[in-house]
This record gives sequence, C-alpha cells and structure tokens, in this order.
Amino acid sequence: MSLTTLRSRCVEQIRALHASAAGRAWTPDEEAKFASLESEVAEIDSRLAVIESAAGEEPRGRRTRPAAPGVANYGNRASDSDALRAWLRAGTPLEKSEDRAVLQSRNWHGGMNALEFSRPNSESRAIGKVATQGLELVPTTLAGEVSRTMQAFAPVRAVARVLQTDAGESLQVPTSSDVSNSGEIISENAAHNEQDVAFSSVTLGAFQYSSKIVRCSNQLLQDSGIDLAQFLGSILGERIGRIQSTHFLTGSGSGQPQGLITAAGTVSAALSAQIGVNDLINLLYGVDQAYLADGNAGSVGWMMSPVTFALIRKLADSTGNPLLQPLVDGGPPRLLGYPIYFSPEMAAPAASAKSVLFGNFAYYLVRDAGPLVVARSNERYFEYNQSAFLAIQRTDAKLLQAGAVKVLAHPAATTTTTTTTTP
Repeated sequence: MSLTTLRSRCVEQIRALHASAAGRAWTPDEEAKFASLESEVAEIDSRLAVIESAAGEEPRGRRTRPAAPGVANYGNRASDSDALRAWLRAGTPLEKSEDRAVLQSRNWHGGMNALEFSRPNSESRAIGKVATQGLELVPTTLAGEVSRTMQAFAPVRAVARVLQTDAGESLQVPTSSDVSNSGEIISENAAHNEQDVAFSSVTLGAFQYSSKIVRCSNQLLQDSGIDLAQFLGSILGERIGRIQSTHFLTGSGSGQPQGLITAAGTVSAALSAQIGVNDLINLLYGVDQAYLADGNAGSVGWMMSPVTFALIRKLADSTGNPLLQPLVDGGPPRLLGYPIYFSPEMAAPAASAKSVLFGNFAYYLVRDAGPLVVARSNERYFEYNQSAFLAIQRTDAKLLQAGAVKVLAHPAATTTTTTTTTP
C-alpha cells in the first residue's frame, strides 16, 4: 500500500472518531486510538518529506494535525507536493492530468526515472525482466486493442453451483443419502417401525490460486497506446481461469479441488478409441432420473471436448437420422434432449480415457472465499521503476453427490498376439 493511501486511511479514521464523538467527551479508548493515528500520520508525513526533498522539491507544510481530540481540520489542499505524491503513488500511468501539468510547469523532466517525460527513440519499454519485451506497444500510431491467443477456460464454473463466502474458513456442507431405505405396509393396530436418516458432510476449504507476478516498466505503462494495466488484469484473471478449469475436471481433491471426472461414477464405453450411440445412451441412463428432474434440472447436460463433439456429429440413430439435434435460437447444441457444454481440457476418445460427462452439474459446488482480486504494487520494484501485477483467488470445489454426474470411461487398448507354430 502506498504512503499516501495509508495516510488517507488514517485521516478518514480520525474523521470518523470526531464524528462518532460529536457533542460528548472522548473515552480513554478513543483518545488512545486518536493518539496512535496522529503519530502514524506524522511518521508518514516525515517519510513523504524525504521523498519530496530527494526529488528537488522543498517540502511544504502539509496539513495541520489537531493538537487535541475534538479539532478536525484535516484538509486536502492541492500543492506541487500533492502532485508529486500522486505521481509517486501511481507510478506514471494513472496520475491525474492536473498533476502532470503541475510537474511539467515545475520543469521536472529528469533526475528520477519515475519523473521522466522525454522518450528518445532508443528508450526501451519492458514487460517482465526482458528489456525489449513490450516494444510493439509503443509505435507512433497504435489501434487501442491487442489481439491475443484465447482459449476457453473454466466452463465448469458456468454450469456449477457457485457459492461465495466472506472468509476462507472450512465450510461444512451437509449431505444425505436415503436411497437404500423404503417405506413399509403396516397391519391394523400394529406398531410402526423406525428408520433413521443418515447424514454426512462435505468439507470445502479455500486453496489460494495465483496468476504469477507480471512486472511492467512504468515507462511502458505511460507510453502504451492501450490501457495496459486493464489488459494485464484481464490476462491474469484468465490465467487463474485456466488452472481452475483443469482442476474442476481432474483435480485430485488433495491439495487442490476435487474434479468432476475424479469424483463422478463411470459408465464403460464399448471401444477404446471410438464413441458410439449406445455409449451415449448408456451414459444418459446411467444417471438416476431423480437428479435429472429436480429443481436444478436447468443444469443438466453433457460436457465434452470439441474433438469428441466432432465425432458425435457424424453419428446417426437406427433410422439414419443425425444423433445431434439442430441448433435452436443460437443456443448450445443438444444431444438426446440435453445441451452440450464444451471443455477443451477433456480428453478425446482414447485408450483408458474419460471422454464425456453427463449429469446435473448443480451438484458440483464451487466455493469462492471472496472475489477474484487483481492487485498492483508500485513499491515492490521501485528501484527498477516497474509496477507488479498479480491476480489471486481462493477457491475449492467438490461433487456433493457422486451419482449426480457420470463419465464415459474407455477401456484400455487391446493387443492381438499371433502364435506361429513350426511344423
């Protein structure tokens, strides 16, 4: 967190203290908190004065702090020092235009890399540690967009049940299965028997996903023809989406989320490297119909890779009609009455592969401990005049009922041996 941001937070807390104590005497706890905040503001002001002095600016009298509780005169007077602090706080790309005007009027154009205005043709702009990376973003004229390689990610999240919590403590989700029990016929005047309902639970944690840090030259952030900070934030979010997409399918459940394929029951395919109409029908009816008709029936469907979909597209039923139904109103393609969702991470039909999922994906619970956070640090690599970008999300996921989703499992490849007899 930058010094000016920290100072602003302290000031806001002081203002809140004054507001809460209006018209009454301060309590000892309030006086102690005020003294602590006042001391912290003074220390921050001292550190900012050192930075300003190093930049060649005479430190200004910043803001008068109240000498005693009850006097709230923390203002926000604009000055050359304020402009410099704004510049240092944001690196170079996000300062207000009026801040830049103040700095230019003061002829600050050298001495500190963060205050460099001129851009010789030979000056490099870098993303990461390689000085030449990112030069393509600083031409004379550049359309405000970047074409990047895209891959569909986290399709499971789109059909699963997603629960967001404020914190990441262990979350106990109760479950119950009563399928082995049934009612009975009782004779007149006979006592009714008892049968308890068994409960269990599924525990969800919060694994911390990281996009990995991206370092970016502040000169590049300033000179780029696009909103590079926003672009990087989007890229980092996609990185987390990709690893979650993999774990939501094949995660082991130990040290990472439990994947759908890992947890689902299996239905055997007839052949190792092919898929047939009977395989799909067996998979459809391998899921108990109760899961397909409950209140979450809108989440029932198929999940497969585009490669598998292409193979199914060529299949026909016993009358010669295509197995796949035509698209309706631009929605997803449908197979045997249910929508198909695509996941590039799923395997194509092959020996020992698991190629197609079917079931009610609402029984797959994704738990997010807070939202996806994209953070930017202007201080960590200050000596390199770089900003660091990082995305973080805390997530776990599990299948609550194994019978709600089934996966088509192909057998291992068989080898044919030829026996030669010698006459």
